[in-house]
Amino acid sequence: MRHLGEPLAQEVDRRAAKPATLPASKPVWETAVTEVVLINPFVVPAALRDEYLATYHAVMERLSQQPGFLGGGLHRAVNPDGVRFQFINVNRWASAEAFHAGIAAVNPTEIFGDLAQRIEANPALFTVETSYPPSGA
Repeated sequence: MRHLGEPLAQEVDRRAAKPATLPASKPVWETAVTEVVLINPFVVPAALRDEYLATYHAVMERLSQQPGFLGGGLHRAVNPDGVRFQFINVNRWASAEAFHAGIAAVNPTEIFGDLAQRIEANPALFTVETSYPPSGA
């Protein structure tokens, strides 16, 4: 379990280079700027959901102004009491560096205050492995 204030592991550094297209000595993240997606599922007890939403919106007002933020949103479980994660934050960033700079500039943990210790955050950075257009597109 990771609380909001704990550092995000360097998931981006775990990506392997594509041997067929890049030299083995040069990992993909060193050869090009790669868009990343933050996916952050939250466990938020029912009694804290209104406070969480208000604080989340305050954080996103600031984060959305940061260089490299490409958009995103918060997803709410249809049945929040029947699943582990009640909210999932999904945001696109121009690069891992832009994400880390944005987080450093905004400091969401400070904005969340003591609420950060009463909810569970599970952030990780991802790259798109595969995508599919809608049928008929």
